Parts: sequence; structure tokens; C-alpha cells
Amino acid sequence: MTHDAILNFNPTLNVSFLTKRCASLLAMVGETAFESQQLSTAGFAVLMHLQNKSPLTPSELRTLTGHDMGGLTRIVDALEQASLVNRERKLNNRRSVQITITSLGIQKAEQSLEVIVSLLNQVFEPFSKLEVETLVSLLQRLCARLQDYRSQNI
Repeated sequence: MTHDAILNFNPTLNVSFLTKRCASLLAMVGETAFESQQLSTAGFAVLMHLQNKSPLTPSELRTLTGHDMGGLTRIVDALEQASLVNRERKLNNRRSVQITITSLGIQKAEQSLEVIVSLLNQVFEPFSKLEVETLVSLLQRLCARLQDYRSQNI
């Protein structure tokens, strides 16, 4: 099924443009909300993934967050400098690094989660519960499809 035609392509009606725009706007709104936390939205995302499962390798974090390795390195550097994460080398393979969340990182993630949940509740207030659930479901399907597509076309 074809969804976009070249001749009448409109970025305001295109899924990829709209999801990118929403992600950018959410990041901007999140950065403002996180100023009081002295944390970036990217740093928050890393902490949340590490709180869910720690340790993770940089490659695993890259896949989960969507950051390139250079960007992820800068994010982890800042988190490490703030004592929110640690880099640890595997004993059996000194070239392999694992990133773990610290107890301070867990506290920061929990504090920041309260901030972002409050913010998102305000942003999504005009939407019904069903609309938000539908949006989440569709975005999950889109992510899964994009991951499958990428795996098949690498």
C-alpha cells in the first residue's frame, strides 16, 4: 500500500515528519522541565533504561535510545561526571564496557520521573485515555516495524 505520492507530498501530513516534529517539541519542552533537575532529556532516557535493566553496554543503550555512539558517549560522560552512572570493564574482556546506574542515579531518575509525568499529564490533558492508549499502541507498532525493516535491510 502506498501512502505518499511524490507530486503531492505534504510534510504536515507525513508520518515521519510529524513524529520527528513531535519528538523535537517534546525534547524542547522536556529540556525546560528538566532545568531544575540539572539533567537533559537524553540523560533522563539513559537513566530510565538503566533503571529498568543495568548494566547495559553502550551498543545496547544506543539501540534503546536511538542516539549515535558519539552522542551517547557525551551523554554518559555527563552522567558519569554527575556520579549518576559508572562505566565498568568486564573482567573477562577488558575491551568491553558496561554502564551501570548508581544509587544517586536511581534517586535522580525517580525525581525526574515525577517531573516528566507531571509535564506529560499537562501535555496530554486534552486527549482521552483511549486516544493516548491508541497513540502508544500505534507508536509501538511503528517502532517494531522500523526495527524489523532496519534488521532486514542492513
